[in-house]
Amino acid sequence: MFQDKEKRQRAPNFSSDEKSLVLTLIYDKKHIIENKKTDGVTNNEKEQAWIIITDLFNAQSSAGIKRSVESMQKMYYNQKKQVRKEYANDKIYKRRIEGGPSSMKMKKNLHYELTLANMNQKMMVGLDNIYGGDASSESEVEVLIFP
Repeated sequence: MFQDKEKRQRAPNFSSDEKSLVLTLIYDKKHIIENKKTDGVTNNEKEQAWIIITDLFNAQSSAGIKRSVESMQKMYYNQKKQVRKEYANDKIYKRRIEGGPSSMKMKKNLHYELTLANMNQKMMVGLDNIYGGDASSESEVEVLIFP
């Protein structure tokens, strides 16, 4: 019954160089990709930006593996999810030791920095609150700015 359907071929995982290339290409289009609007015009711009990023990636990738738009988006969203999780864990760790040194000093790498540079910083840090609360100050998040 299920023999008629071919099993989907799985592409290999993104290498470290491929991740760096994707995140660098996304940096140039982050104002489009990270836009919170979801109207028709904005969604069309996002689709076009992803197509451009995928075409540039496939042209520049040294691995010779052609990636789809969906696989590029999935890799980026997974990378963002991982960065948010690490940031949240670090925030919990800081509260546990009452504002001591960060546990992330060892974990930070190029992919972490590139993803953080692409993300909306207010989502990670939160807004300032003069009445107290759990929002971090922006000085706690070190962002590496790429040209």
